Amino acid sequence: MTMNKLTLAALLVLGPFLWAQSIVAETLVIPGTGASESILKKIAASYNKHHPEHSVVIPSSVGSGGGINSLLSNDSVLARVARPLNDTEVGQGLTYQVFAKDSIVFAVGSKVNVDTLSSTQLIGIFSGEIDNWQDVGANIANIRVLLREANDSSLTIIQNHIEPFRTITFTDKGKVLYHEYEMVDALLKYKRAIGWLAQSSIPAGSQIKPVGIDSIMPSKNNVLSGKYPFVGDYAIIYKETRLTDLARSFLDYLFSDEGKRELVRNGLVPVGRH
Repeated sequence: MTMNKLTLAALLVLGPFLWAQSIVAETLVIPGTGASESILKKIAASYNKHHPEHSVVIPSSVGSGGGINSLLSNDSVLARVARPLNDTEVGQGLTYQVFAKDSIVFAVGSKVNVDTLSSTQLIGIFSGEIDNWQDVGANIANIRVLLREANDSSLTIIQNHIEPFRTITFTDKGKVLYHEYEMVDALLKYKRAIGWLAQSSIPAGSQIKPVGIDSIMPSKNNVLSGKYPFVGDYAIIYKETRLTDLARSFLDYLFSDEGKRELVRNGLVPVGRH
């Protein structure tokens, strides 16, 4: 076989592989907090659909701190956080860009017939002093308490608005969860449970029910007016000097009208780019 025929044969064999390689020219992995993981997965999926030549990946949570460390070690180009940067982090050249606001909610399983709880009742439940739903006006049933780890960004927001949560000793009967999806799964599994999570993490149409705090419901109007104060910022962070064309393209999409519509569809409040 001549060289030209060999080359042609090789192209026939390798052609589909080379074509597939050219379709996914670049992959962008965005590590960080679990709080915005759910919504960014949806936006990444939409972006990938519109840009099949690239792939944006939202991996499982490593926390805001893990995302920041990934940027500082130059292992990633973008990262996701649910807390502000401190002075040291800003001093290391990190840019902080908020893209949405999300309400942090206390939520209960499908068999808990309460719509709102007072701050005092929440302290009693999570400390273990209140261990039966009848003590807060619901049906008689033991309360299953679901917790997050001590450095959870959602817990920080709660502590900022319910002071006793800063010093509370959580019940030793509580189950500690480390990811938003674990909290979702647990609230679906345990019908008489209570925990806290980002409202956007609750699947549409699920039987997980957010409850009001001191009779204030986590509605969009209450969030926008500031009446419901348990709200956190979701941000993308990066080093300006390391942004790739793909990273810039994804940021443009995140802040586009289509990206904002996806945020609104999932119960978040979009924030303009600065």
